[in-house]
Amino acid sequence: MLRYRTAGALLAILSPVWAEACRQGDKGSAISSARPPVDPNGPRLKIDKARIELRPDLHGDSLREAIAVRNDGTVALVIEGVDPSRFCSGTVEPKTIEPGKSGQFAVTCRADIYDFGVETVVIHSNDPKSSVTTIQVVADVARLLAFDTQFVELKMPFGEERTADVHLVGTLLGKAEIGILGRPVPDVEIAPLSSKRDAPSSYRIHCKGRKVGMNSGSLIVSTGLDHPKTLALSYSCKVAGTLDISPANPYFNLKISRDKAVTIAVRSSQPDFQIRSVQVTEGPFAARFERSGTSNSYQVDVTVLSDRLNDEARSASGKLLILSNDRTEPEKEMPLFGFGRVNKATAPEPSRVP
Repeated sequence: MLRYRTAGALLAILSPVWAEACRQGDKGSAISSARPPVDPNGPRLKIDKARIELRPDLHGDSLREAIAVRNDGTVALVIEGVDPSRFCSGTVEPKTIEPGKSGQFAVTCRADIYDFGVETVVIHSNDPKSSVTTIQVVADVARLLAFDTQFVELKMPFGEERTADVHLVGTLLGKAEIGILGRPVPDVEIAPLSSKRDAPSSYRIHCKGRKVGMNSGSLIVSTGLDHPKTLALSYSCKVAGTLDISPANPYFNLKISRDKAVTIAVRSSQPDFQIRSVQVTEGPFAARFERSGTSNSYQVDVTVLSDRLNDEARSASGKLLILSNDRTEPEKEMPLFGFGRVNKATAPEPSRVP
């Protein structure tokens, strides 16, 4: 009996709370039902077509097309922006289109990419039902006269060689009279592979890995045509060595009062690597080296000689030469840079407690 009495008492306590909750729920429902619905007659963006097929065109020309953009709503349509694609961009004029009026969406695409495919341009507007409108752009770019690739990059270890073959293609190839202009950079050879009426249409780029670093140039040919008169193809030969230096471009903060020094880590994958000497060949710097704890690893400490700097100097530059038995870079020259107005003050010695 005590249990039932307790339950009854609990029900008597909670009944007013439930009743109040129900009243608040009915009130909320009434408020919700009283809210005005979204205006079905707001701005409405309509376009003639969601896919634009550009006419066939020649490489190097700009591809352009325009379609109508209408506002079928009862409120002004505001164009908030147009997202471009990789090769296409678009604009809508005017930016605000009154009800029942039309504007123009104009798209412009680059025609220097052969594998054009399908591009997507997006229009953003204040149309509540279609704030994002996607338009597809398709083009067929015919090759007028060009190399079959846009860039040649060859990578190789020191002492090895790499080659790449490139070809001229296009509808005007048969009318062109091709000739090489200029000379290749050192350690690069360029030779014709085929000829037609003494006008080569294919070339081999031959890179020789004789020197560590990046070796870049351009293959430039004349065409004998009014358009295009010349064609250029950029190439690079990257030769990797066994020497690893960090940082490769050390710099110094001349404004600090303490010693202005940088430690350079020098390593080599070559067995029995040794640094023979380090020399500052230019600038107000001093250098020393010592072997690190790991095999084939050294550290080079470079210090700014403040007493050799002018009080008004705001920068300093120099060169560091590292001589070693590394077969790829036995003489490694590095630039040294100091920035900021020179501070020749030295940090005070820490006080000692007697």
